[in-house]
Parts: sequence; structure tokens; C-alpha cells
Amino acid sequence: MFLPLSVARRDTRGLVAPGEKRWLVSQVAPLGTVNEYDANGEFVRLIVPPGKYNPAGIAVGSDGTMYFADLGLRPDPESIFTPGDDLGALYSVRFDPGTDAPLAPLLVQPFLDFPEGMGIFPAIP
Repeated sequence: MFLPLSVARRDTRGLVAPGEKRWLVSQVAPLGTVNEYDANGEFVRLIVPPGKYNPAGIAVGSDGTMYFADLGLRPDPESIFTPGDDLGALYSVRFDPGTDAPLAPLLVQPFLDFPEGMGIFPAIP
């Protein structure tokens, strides 16, 4: 990782390495990604590939779903990190229950101003 921004622990649930502790790490620059690392810090795979996202804060829910805050950066010739008003968003990434493969990010909440942190609280009965 070039500039890691956020880290969250994930327990694998699929057929591959069930119950293994993994680390999800977001990176905004140079290309926005979320990568998965094993307990020894070895790269495992891309969860959110480089492209249209600027993932900042990440968190994992009790069901194993990963959520990430997309900063909503826009191209700017004078600065590489320029947030655009209402361009940020919240996304979720689920994992295939049989293979543990990450599924495509799903938009949860659009039109946010520079969302950079994530936190998940358990439900209170």
C-alpha cells in the first residue's frame, strides 16, 4: 500500500479459509483501492479495485459486509485531492457465501460531503 488510510478486521466466512482473520486496508492515492491482507500482513487480493472510488474509512458489519466511505474526489489540475460537494458516498461490499469472493460495491447513500470515517455499532435489543 502506498498511503493506507483505514484498517478493519474481517473474519472470513466462505469455503476458503473459514474463520481466518483478515485485514482490509483502504487507500486513496495513488489509486483508490481496498486490499485484503492475511494475519501475517501478506497481500491476499483486491476487494475494491482501482478505478472510480476514493475509499477512506472502512468498517465491517456483524454479517461480514464491508462498508466504505468514498471521499468523492474530483479531478483538479492544481491539487490531486479536491473533494467535490455532494460527490461523496457510502458503499457496501458483500462476499459470496460459498466462495468468499467480494461482490461489486453497492451504493448505500449518495450525495455526501467528504465522508472519511466509518464506524458500526451493534444493535441494542
